[in-house]
Amino acid sequence: MLRLRPSDWQNDGLHVRPHKTAKSSGVALVIECTLSLAAAIDAALAARSKDISPTIFCSRYGRSFISADGTAYAFDAAWARFMRRALAETALEERFQEKDLRKKVASDMPLEDARALLGHTSAATTRRHYRLRGERVKPHEPK
Repeated sequence: MLRLRPSDWQNDGLHVRPHKTAKSSGVALVIECTLSLAAAIDAALAARSKDISPTIFCSRYGRSFISADGTAYAFDAAWARFMRRALAETALEERFQEKDLRKKVASDMPLEDARALLGHTSAATTRRHYRLRGERVKPHEPK
């Protein structure tokens, strides 16, 4: 997400090629445009320093959160500040990492939808690494 560029945001949605799959499946995704996604991207674009950062999400100084060597120390520091503030000022009781948001999303939707959204070629990968809860099933009701 930190590598997203304004050119990735197009009329039909967000065009992404997950960095982790670039050398394996090379999966390309179009995350369809919704009102909430459009509002989030528009807010991020409005907040960024247009003249400096090539990415949608950047530091308050307009620098990309991803450094030349691929590390994201600036984002890690910003996340730590955000978590401290969230714990102090909201009902949040437990720390979590940004990657836990991905697992939460994958656990809250049907497996096949989660597989497609996460860009996995196999549902087994999604099930093994991203599902926090077991599958919800309905028992058979005899007639």
